[in-house]
Amino acid sequence: ANISERNKDYAFRLTKENSVAVHIRRLDQPKTIKEVLYRARLAMVWRTCPKAYYVDAIHKMSQIVENPKYYIFTDNIPWVKRNIKLESNFEIIDWNRGSDSNQDMFLMSKCKNNIISMSSFSWWGAWLNLNPDKIVIAPKKWAVRYVKDLGIIPNNWIKL
Repeated sequence: ANISERNKDYAFRLTKENSVAVHIRRLDQPKTIKEVLYRARLAMVWRTCPKAYYVDAIHKMSQIVENPKYYIFTDNIPWVKRNIKLESNFEIIDWNRGSDSNQDMFLMSKCKNNIISMSSFSWWGAWLNLNPDKIVIAPKKWAVRYVKDLGIIPNNWIKL
């Protein structure tokens, strides 16, 4: 897909500051019975990260990165606004929706650092980040049913 001019401008900015992509996957409220049932099946194996994970990850990143600028990528902006203390160094990226959602992954990969959720979309955004000095914070546990480490988080990423 073609990258929009707005996203190209942001990508340039992200490489020039101490940018941190924060991917918060919450899932919007299901609208149909089919969606409710689908989510119930997903919840038996996969989960969303709790508020405490994001708070701890942002705190940890702020201890490591000097003057971080956080860019929030989420599927549930109201949840973020209710649960995450958004200071002046936070910005919600809210314009890549529907068929343009892939452009969020592009922007996440252009940030210098990443805080990821338990999501393959989020994981790929961090994996495709070519910054050799990137700091990536990832959830320690990725699936409800699996107790042992699934081996998908690289050793140089921080697990919380």
